Amino acid sequence: MSTTPRLDRIALGVTDPEASLRFYRDVLGLVVQQVGDELHIPLGGTMLALIPSAPSERAKLQITFRMASREQVNELAVGLRKAGAHVLSGPADHQSRRVLYVSDPDNYALELYGE
Repeated sequence: MSTTPRLDRIALGVTDPEASLRFYRDVLGLVVQQVGDELHIPLGGTMLALIPSAPSERAKLQITFRMASREQVNELAVGLRKAGAHVLSGPADHQSRRVLYVSDPDNYALELYGE
């Protein structure tokens, strides 16, 4: 059995669950499951949980998503801008990756990259 920890779950406090649902499901195209008052997003072995929280309870976090390709990052950037999402920077080349930074409705920073 491996002793290396595996990332299992990331929990984010969100102030507007409906806005978060629309962003993660409709803009990013992720599968979102309602579990009680939480939104769960399965990410290939890791669960992203969006938990209703007051603004004062949120912690700063950045989440990184590995996309299928550099081209997918470029296409996603176009779609995010059309949807009115807040693109922080990119897409741009960084080492061997194509990288895009955006923020979600609660100002969590998301890094999206493809190789």
